[in-house]
Amino acid sequence: MKFSKPLIIPVIFILSVLPSHVVSGNDTFVHDNGSVVYPINTDKVQMVWEEIKVSLQGVWGRVAYVDCLFEFENISSNTVKATLGFPAEDESYYYDGGNESLPFHYFQVYVNGKLTKSEYKDKFFIWEVTFPPKEKVMIRNKYGASLSFHYYKDWFEYIMTTGANWKGPIERATVTVQYKDSDELYKRLIDAQPENFRIKDNKIIWEFRNFIPDSNIKVTEFVTETPLRDIDIDMKFSICEYLNTKKNEGDTKEYTEDTVDIMKNDFFHGTFNSLKENYTGNYYTEERLKDQLTEHYVKVLRYEIYARHGELFRDKFGERIFDFHVLWYKTDYHYSDALLNDYEKRNIKFLSDYEKKRGWSQESMQ
Repeated sequence: MKFSKPLIIPVIFILSVLPSHVVSGNDTFVHDNGSVVYPINTDKVQMVWEEIKVSLQGVWGRVAYVDCLFEFENISSNTVKATLGFPAEDESYYYDGGNESLPFHYFQVYVNGKLTKSEYKDKFFIWEVTFPPKEKVMIRNKYGASLSFHYYKDWFEYIMTTGANWKGPIERATVTVQYKDSDELYKRLIDAQPENFRIKDNKIIWEFRNFIPDSNIKVTEFVTETPLRDIDIDMKFSICEYLNTKKNEGDTKEYTEDTVDIMKNDFFHGTFNSLKENYTGNYYTEERLKDQLTEHYVKVLRYEIYARHGELFRDKFGERIFDFHVLWYKTDYHYSDALLNDYEKRNIKFLSDYEKKRGWSQESMQ
């Protein structure tokens, strides 16, 4: 049964029908004896709250971009030093930067806003954390994961139950799974578990209060027979491919009108021709395709200058492009504009002025 407007009726789904291959979930205390990692309980640290945001994207080969924010509190009077673990199904799925088709595209962990080193071991990403007595610690996990699939179904699963290993109940939790728009949600969605969710526009939302998690989040959807064309995603993936293969020149030469002319760039000229075959007709014309691809290209050229110095992007465009897909990008929390040389400053102004002249939006990178 598919979901239909306007009546929303959760369909009970037998989880054992589709054994999951790609799973991830709440951070937990773990024991690491050097070869085996397994979750353990703690009576000293509480998970106060958590906020999980999932964006499901793509046409074929669907990808979940997941951003998890947790607040923990050491309720004891002593400093607690611990190894934390993030469950990841299988080492063969760990993305090492060479194959975009692997389920785990990357994994990042931040402790109190600082990017922290993690390693993969025995189906867990693990890292070290110090919890000062009677203080709170913020931990953020970010990753991309391909959805599991079986015949005509995709599914995404997030493990909540590892959150039960912390002290006491979790005060509150929100899990949001977002689609491109409400039409895509209703075309794709088969089932969502557990059943206490609500749908608002293009989002599936779970809210929990004072609970000990005893079930996981799972969203199951149809693999659509007809591709749901998304030109924006196709453009962004092309730009990511370009960024990962082309050496940056914004610090050594001055950009001109020729720089941003995609018809004079072999890579983007080819991208334009490919998009033209798939998208022209009806709403899209060749001129509109060229204009939209150029807008993406100019924007990412401007962002790239900052990214080379480790600028932290807090807007959707910067996060989606650099945090999720650009392999060389590393956040530097000591970034300042003083790191930019004269070429870079002039190029940023040129690109910014070019965007304004064309009437394109300019997201703030803060």
